Amino acid sequence: MTMRDEHKRVAKEGGFAWAFSLIGAVVRYGNSIILTRMLGARDFGFYALANTIVTVTAIATSFGFPTSLVHFVAKDNETRRYGSLKWFVRAAVRVTTIVSLVVVTALLLLVPFISDTVYKKSELNLPLFGLALSIPFLALYNVKSSVLQGLRRIRKRVFIERIAHPLLYSALLLLGAFYFRRMEFVLACFIASAAAVFALSHYWSTRELVSIPDEAPSPSPQWKELFSFSTPILFLNFLNFLILQSDIIIIGFFTSAKEVGIYAIASRLAQGVGMPADSLGASLAPSFSAMTGKNDFEGLANVYKTSTRWIFMAASFVSLLLVFGSDLILSIFGKDFKNGVAVLCILTVGQLFSAAMGTNGTLITQTGHPKVNLVNAIAMGAGNILLLLFLVPRYGALGAAAASALSLILLNIARSVEIEVILKISPWNRTILKPLLALAAGIAAGYLTLKFSGIAALVCSTGAFGAVMLLLGFEKEDREMWEKIRSRFLPAGQNG
Repeated sequence: MTMRDEHKRVAKEGGFAWAFSLIGAVVRYGNSIILTRMLGARDFGFYALANTIVTVTAIATSFGFPTSLVHFVAKDNETRRYGSLKWFVRAAVRVTTIVSLVVVTALLLLVPFISDTVYKKSELNLPLFGLALSIPFLALYNVKSSVLQGLRRIRKRVFIERIAHPLLYSALLLLGAFYFRRMEFVLACFIASAAAVFALSHYWSTRELVSIPDEAPSPSPQWKELFSFSTPILFLNFLNFLILQSDIIIIGFFTSAKEVGIYAIASRLAQGVGMPADSLGASLAPSFSAMTGKNDFEGLANVYKTSTRWIFMAASFVSLLLVFGSDLILSIFGKDFKNGVAVLCILTVGQLFSAAMGTNGTLITQTGHPKVNLVNAIAMGAGNILLLLFLVPRYGALGAAAASALSLILLNIARSVEIEVILKISPWNRTILKPLLALAAGIAAGYLTLKFSGIAALVCSTGAFGAVMLLLGFEKEDREMWEKIRSRFLPAGQNG
């Protein structure tokens, strides 16, 4: 496969992933609107806090296998070691099933202690207990969908990960939104949708595996190789989540449930800036592994730099939308949530800096250096928690936003330096200047028109960004990506 073909493949799959992620983001934000309107800021705060605790627990149950399977499945599929590929999948599913059942039992027993003793919020008991029941489904559908990603069925993986659960969850919520405005109904919908998505991921992954020939004899157990790769990723995922979500956990100690709910919505919105990186990361992970296996480090660098420009370009546009449209966007969730404007802006800055560094975490892991990412996460996770403990008691949600943004910035600087040292690859070339200048123009236009109205600032900032990008011109890879999307979605008569 030539470098041009690789760009096209990544652009095609990444484009679909981004489109699906965009749909998923709309669905998730719609889901959040339904929840906030059903529960209100206070009860939504309890729900968000319980959801964060359960998500941390679910990370432990999957044991790092979702990321590991992408690596092993992509590598073994590329080298046609089909017996080894299927062994890794079976082993990961078995371990995840056993561990998830043990962990969910332990968490259910600890619910009263966490709610009444640790947080001193008895209202946390119900959402924490209900969401805990979904942990086996969440862990297993992540493992199953990672098989699809390793086999480069990126659209199916992104659909399962980003769209299927929130879409089904929202549909179930809407069925009873006017009649069952209670936490019990919300929790029942969450569990039912998680179970349904697990069934879908199992069906798709099983079909893909059945179609793979088992030409090589079944290998001997490779537990050491599996766990030596997945264990650092387990701790890495756990610590990365702490960097991104420990703010909600710690805010729960020091502030009211209402403030937790407002902060949670602002945080979810800001994560939309990272959506282009997440989408392309799904497409890039198997490519990074495959090129590393072939020692194609020149191609690796080329794809990394090109994808970083695409990510930064898309993330810049989303950031302008969130910053200059923050008041309007937050008001959709309810009048109480308009108090989160400053929090949203601070978190957006941190996410935009992360996007400017590209998919550096994925690159480090998929080139065989998960332990490097683990060390990063330990250092940054500890630093983030210390910052939160210092700032949250003094400044509340604003302090949490500042701590989270700073931690994310420092983490990405560290990763980029390490990639330069280990792989001799930087995230940028001169082509990054075009989206950087367009972003500067968008910020200037938005700031100058903000005094007239928020809507004027929003329109002018995004308009200026688009105008400068058109004026400076897109790169060849960008035009090829766009033509690929046009040819895929528009009829032949409209594609000229």
